[in-house]
Amino acid sequence: PFVTGGGTLNNVSIKFNYQGQWDWFWAVDDVSFFPTPNDEGALLTARFGATTPDPIWADHLQYFTISDDQIDPAGYLFWGTAVNAGANAQANGRIDATVTPGMGAPTNLTSQHTLANWAAGDTLKDTTNAFTPTTTPDTYSTDFALTYDNDASDNDPTNNDLSIDDFQVTMSRYGRTPDNMVGGTFNGDDGAGSFNAYIIGTMVTAYTAQDIEALNVAFWSTSDAGAIIYPYII
Repeated sequence: PFVTGGGTLNNVSIKFNYQGQWDWFWAVDDVSFFPTPNDEGALLTARFGATTPDPIWADHLQYFTISDDQIDPAGYLFWGTAVNAGANAQANGRIDATVTPGMGAPTNLTSQHTLANWAAGDTLKDTTNAFTPTTTPDTYSTDFALTYDNDASDNDPTNNDLSIDDFQVTMSRYGRTPDNMVGGTFNGDDGAGSFNAYIIGTMVTAYTAQDIEALNVAFWSTSDAGAIIYPYII
């Protein structure tokens, strides 16, 4: 939040509003007050996803392991969010990305939604043009960069860049996570001591018909002993 008035404010109140869904609690911690710099943009999040939306969730799914025969024909989009955390309005805020293969030259992906007038406190959401990797097995790194006309005087340029986990093209493996478990769920207690089995999984879009030879599943270290898994494919 931004508080204006310089040294003329004698009594200031700060209000915190909480809005959530399926959240158990909220907490406020490490609150600080400091002068707002004139020019300060900060890149908050960055990700990528298939250009073709998933037919069920209509989401641009993110794949960190892509089989060479399941590359989205429309390519992959890269996008990020940034905030103008300075006191000044800025011009031409944009987020670009550079995708670099292990073998070959990097590809610069340019912004599709340059924000001409970026007001103080506003969030910039930007998407690059699409990128299509080759079918040759390789590992790709991705670096995002926030720029605006006055970024040479940015108060903290270290938060104008952001990198995400590498993604790879493989001969036969297809997956959403970068070889580590990043989420999960558990059986729900019905309140009477019984636990109901959940159907859980990860959405994967097949762009060409292929045989499924194996499904890899990870369990949390705290999972109940004897838990049973059944494949459920639709």
